[in-house]
Amino acid sequence: MAPPRGAPRSRSVGTLTGGLVLAVTAVATGSIFARHSQLDPLSKAGWRCGIAALLLVGPALRAGGWSALPIGRSLLAGLLLALHFGAWLWSLDHTSVAVSVLLVNTTPLWVALLSNRVNGEEVAARARFGLGLGLAGAMGLPLVEALLAPGGPTILGALGPALALIGALGWAGYTLAGRGVVREAPLVTYLCVCYGVAALALALAAAVSGRAEVPANLAEWTPILGLALVPQLVGHSLLNWSLQSLTAVMVSIAALAEPLLASILAWVILGEVPGLPVILAARSEEHTSELQSHSDLVC
Repeated sequence: MAPPRGAPRSRSVGTLTGGLVLAVTAVATGSIFARHSQLDPLSKAGWRCGIAALLLVGPALRAGGWSALPIGRSLLAGLLLALHFGAWLWSLDHTSVAVSVLLVNTTPLWVALLSNRVNGEEVAARARFGLGLGLAGAMGLPLVEALLAPGGPTILGALGPALALIGALGWAGYTLAGRGVVREAPLVTYLCVCYGVAALALALAAAVSGRAEVPANLAEWTPILGLALVPQLVGHSLLNWSLQSLTAVMVSIAALAEPLLASILAWVILGEVPGLPVILAARSEEHTSELQSHSDLVC
């Protein structure tokens, strides 16, 4: 018997854990693929979402469920996803992988702060200290990095961290907007629409700003296809799949493992060694997630 529309899907702990581990691992590769592409960030993000959307057209047509899809909320989710990818991939041009993925993964803090207002998921009073600690650690990172930079703080030096934080807010809004949708309509149908809307928005932004680019050869297509297939089609799709069974807060907390995995990959593959401020801020986020997990964050 199918669960009532909008109700959480019942899945075993092992299934959910396996899905989340695979999702976070796949998402963590995104910054590596992005670093190997020389395309403009808006074009890079647009191709990433567009290819994933095209690959989902066939499965979405077979799944149907278009009448059950809340169009307004789906369109909003797609636009917020475009904001997330556009800002985050742009941030990678102006800061390290470690700093970028750490700041873009402050998402659980914003989700927890907004979830009661958006989805009626109340944040317990004893979890507020954890939220404050995580925000202080994350927001303090750009300041420390700027103070330690050669020549001192500059406006350009603040651009990368600021874009990563904008990406975090975009992802938080996307997660909250999509939580109800994935429990009402077929997941593949929602993802096809959402990825397609994000691709169109990013393509329009790239065209208007004169930054639209097309990969010219196989060497340029390879990282773009990697972005579309691994972190997008596998990683982000599985995160949406987990929203069918878990709250937006819990899914975003699980994604906190991404900064560690992405930093390790950047260290091994790109030779980017995370500095002490990044390690301290990451520890702050990790402590926050522990406090949230053990404090009945969602009532």
